[in-house]
Amino acid sequence: MTLLKDDPTWVGSYRLESRLGSGGMGVVYRAYSASGQTVALKVIRRQWAENPEFRARFELEVAAARMVHSKHIVPIIDADPHAPDPWMASPYVLGESLAARVRERGPLDEPELRALAWALAGGLRDIHRAGVVHRDLRPGNVLLSDDSPLIIDFGVSRAVDGRPLTAAGQIVGTPAFMASEQFTTLSDAGPAADVFSLGCVLVFAATGRSPFEAGSPYASAHLSKHEEPDLSALPESLHNVVAACLRKAPAERPTPEEVLAALAPSEPPRKAIRATALRTLRALAVHGLNRRVPAWLMALTVLASAATGIATVAAWPSSPTSAPTTRRAHPDWHPWETTLAGNGGLQRCSAYDEVIYCATGNGSIARINTYDDGRIAWTSGAPADQYRNFTPPNGGTAVLGIAHGMVFIVRERARHEPGGWAMLPSRLYALDAGTGRTL
Repeated sequence: MTLLKDDPTWVGSYRLESRLGSGGMGVVYRAYSASGQTVALKVIRRQWAENPEFRARFELEVAAARMVHSKHIVPIIDADPHAPDPWMASPYVLGESLAARVRERGPLDEPELRALAWALAGGLRDIHRAGVVHRDLRPGNVLLSDDSPLIIDFGVSRAVDGRPLTAAGQIVGTPAFMASEQFTTLSDAGPAADVFSLGCVLVFAATGRSPFEAGSPYASAHLSKHEEPDLSALPESLHNVVAACLRKAPAERPTPEEVLAALAPSEPPRKAIRATALRTLRALAVHGLNRRVPAWLMALTVLASAATGIATVAAWPSSPTSAPTTRRAHPDWHPWETTLAGNGGLQRCSAYDEVIYCATGNGSIARINTYDDGRIAWTSGAPADQYRNFTPPNGGTAVLGIAHGMVFIVRERARHEPGGWAMLPSRLYALDAGTGRTL
């Protein structure tokens, strides 16, 4: 554990108050920052921390997870993968896990199940859009806050999914909620595995049991691969979408967007699941620019495949986090479509209020005004230094955030070496938000 002034009640710059729980990956504490913010701080167990490959992956995955923005997740706001015992911090949110809720008061009713399905599918959509895969979606990783269900603890599971870290017979994840491909080719288990876990979680919420719960991990793996789940206890309105999530072949499962579309005909719940015994104020997470920027921040962009040629950004009247509606978000707003061409293809876009910033394959950034016919306000030039080649998988660019009239971006390069990828020194830039000029 990282100590402050030789005081074991401190981890990094956080003062520990109480222990919240523990699991196979580490111990979770309630802690306070120097500014008084309450956080949930997870300290990774020594057995993982002693492996340098785990540390490298942990840094990469946490950095990627910190780029996920969604109202359906509890974000990672700070981390130190280089500490003697690596740790990460998230805002402390009062609530209970889905596992505890079902264990103490029984299965959820149909409105609660629909609220849960809507929130989890929305969270997975946002996580996958950022290039991250959760790998361990289960009832214990779903927090029922006073507002809505939230996904927690992503950004860590992938750090232990490589063969050198996985001992013979060891399984990363929770067997009763894992897709069959996670038992065999774990490194190839992608977003579709999260969708399978979503189906398992919804069955658990409706019945109190996973559809593949068994006496051992091997029995769960057999059921997951060969047996059809019993969905008779599910409400009829959710039967088909859950059955689709639990298809054996990953390619046949719906995407989170398709799950949301299947739920859309009924009005989405305006109020999410509320814990009966909890009537508390919500903790607010402050996202500032005082967070450290690790050198591997752009690793997922570096390793991702980007579109080549022409990329299109389109907007519709409905909010991406709500069901389709004919109500316009702004009196003067109407649908538009904008095309970005000749810049190496689209890599990733980030939305900030009424503006979208898109990173392209050659390292340039385009600003798109969402309420002005999708007009491209400016496109920054590609870098002229030794980091000019940003075509994946050799490199990538991403927008970190907007503050004080500046757009902060990071550019990264990598090269493939025997045994994995080697990250080259990154570059952090600030652009004028009004003109795109590099500051």
